[in-house]
Amino acid sequence: MNKKFFLFVLAAAGVILTAFFLVPKYKPPQSPQVTPTPEANLQSAMLVVDYGEGDPVVYSIEIAEGSTAFSLLKNITEKENISLETQQYDFGVFVKSIGGKESSAEMAWIYFVNGEAGTIAADQMNINPGDSVEWRFIKPE
Repeated sequence: MNKKFFLFVLAAAGVILTAFFLVPKYKPPQSPQVTPTPEANLQSAMLVVDYGEGDPVVYSIEIAEGSTAFSLLKNITEKENISLETQQYDFGVFVKSIGGKESSAEMAWIYFVNGEAGTIAADQMNINPGDSVEWRFIKPE
């Protein structure tokens, strides 16, 4: 019985040592640490275009004094050759279509600044450095 016990302990130790050396050690994935520089926050804003299909497109865009939610969108659509259709009204500009996605009673282009839906026309909404502007193709409320 001593011999069986010894063989059992030896086999168990062999399994443990094999598992220890052959099985890779788990390391949780680490996200890169990004420290924003003061210069980046002072001169840029983030523009997100969400076509309602899953993966929103994110742009970091330089802003100038007087930039608006609409001017950021217009600059990116011109730069990236994305179609943009608008209608000018007395209250300001209305975005009819971005990239072929046309506003309707069921779905419309609504803009958000820092997570809050716009309360004035996009060409009247001034953007500050570090702001996040999102254009979402969503069901109007």
